[in-house]
Amino acid sequence: MAQYKYTGIAWQGGKVSGTVEAFSESEAMLRIHDTCEVVLSLRRGLRKGGASSWDSVEDEESKSFFDIEIGGKRLDLKIFAVMCNQFAVILRSGMPVARAVQMVGETLPNRLLQRWLKKVLRDVESGMPLADSMENRGADFLPTTFIETIRAGEASGNLDLAFANMSRHFEKQYKMRAQIRSALTYPLLLLFVGIAVMIVIMVYVVPMFTQIFEQAGAEMPPLTKFVINLSGIFQKWWWTIPFFGLGGFVTYKTLDAFPHIHLLFARIRLGLPVIGKISLLSAACQFMSTMASLVGSGLTIVDATEITANVIANAHISRKVADIVEMLQRGSSLGDALRRQEIFPVMLTEMIAMGETSGELEQTLSYLGGYYDAELDIATAAAVKKLGPVILVVIGGISMLMVGGVYTGMFGMYGAMGQALTA
Repeated sequence: MAQYKYTGIAWQGGKVSGTVEAFSESEAMLRIHDTCEVVLSLRRGLRKGGASSWDSVEDEESKSFFDIEIGGKRLDLKIFAVMCNQFAVILRSGMPVARAVQMVGETLPNRLLQRWLKKVLRDVESGMPLADSMENRGADFLPTTFIETIRAGEASGNLDLAFANMSRHFEKQYKMRAQIRSALTYPLLLLFVGIAVMIVIMVYVVPMFTQIFEQAGAEMPPLTKFVINLSGIFQKWWWTIPFFGLGGFVTYKTLDAFPHIHLLFARIRLGLPVIGKISLLSAACQFMSTMASLVGSGLTIVDATEITANVIANAHISRKVADIVEMLQRGSSLGDALRRQEIFPVMLTEMIAMGETSGELEQTLSYLGGYYDAELDIATAAAVKKLGPVILVVIGGISMLMVGGVYTGMFGMYGAMGQALTA
C-alpha cells in the first residue's frame, strides 16, 4: 500500500493538505474526495520499508551490476511457502487478484520474488491470467507443481485453496531439507576433523619418526615401511588430493548428464542398503504430497500423475510413474496401474486403490503423505545415527594402522639396540 500526498479544497471551503494510503491513484482519489471537494495536486510518496520496499525494487532489465543476486535465481522454499499462505488468506477474504499480488509483493523480504510479482502485477492488470503470467515471468525458477496447481485452481475458481495446498507442500519440503541438513552436520564435521588429523599425522608426525629410524639403521617391519612410504606420498603429492576429489565429482556429474547413465545411477541408489530405503521413502513422499495437492486443486488424475512424474527426484521411479500416465489414458485406474508397475510398497498401493474406489482419493493421498513423511524422518535419523559410529570406526582403524606402524618400528629398533648392547 502506497502513501499519497495531496492538497485540495475542503467541502466546507479552505485549502487542506495531507496524506492517504491506497493501493492505486484512483483509490487514493476516492478516499480524498471524502474530505475534499476539489483535489488540486496528488503526489505518490515513498512507501514504508526503506530500500527493500516494493517501490525500490527495480525490474530485472534495469538492474545494475551491484544489484545482481549472488547464487542466481534460487528459490527459498521457506519464503515461498509463506508467500503462498499469504495469497491464500488474502484471496479467501475476497480481495481481487491484482490487489492480492501487490499486497503480497509489498510484504516479501525476497527481492527475486518482489521483482517477479511486480511483473506479474502488470500482466494481471492488463488482463492476463495469473497462472500464465507467473509461468511466463518465472519459468526459470518456479516448480512445475506450483504453476500447474495455480492454473487448475484458477480454472476451477478455487485459487485460494490452490495456494493453501502449495503452502503446505513447500513447507513440508523445507522442513524435510532442514532436517536432513541438521542431521548430517555432526557426521560431516566428524569426517572433516578425522581427515585433518590423519593428514597432520602423515605429513608432520610420521616424518619425525622416519628420521629416527634412518639414523638408527635398524631393519624396519613391513607395516612400518608401508606407513613411511604412504607418508612420503602424502608429503610429495598432498596437493593432488583436492584435484582427485574435484575430478571424481566432475566425472560423476558428466556421466550423470547422460539419460541412460542417470537412470542407471538412480537404480543403483535404490539398491543400496541404507540409501535405497531413504530414496524410496523420499519418492513416496513426493508422489503422495504432490498428487494430493494437484488433485485437491482440481486437476484430473492423468494430468496430476504426469506432473508428479516430473517432480520425483529419483529418475527410475519418475520413469515408472510416467509410464502410469499411458495406462491411465487407456482407462486403467490409478490403483491398478500402481500394482502393475510395482513402484511402491503393497500397503501404499492398496490404500490408494481403496481411496480411489471410495471417492476419497485426495484424503487418502494426504494421509499417506503424512505417514511416509514420518517414516522418512525415522529412516533418515536412523541412518545418521549409524553413520557417526561408522565414520569413527573407519577413522579409528586408519589411525591404529598408522600408530601401529610407528610403534612396531620403534619396538624393532629397541630390540636391535638391545641385541647390540648384549653382544
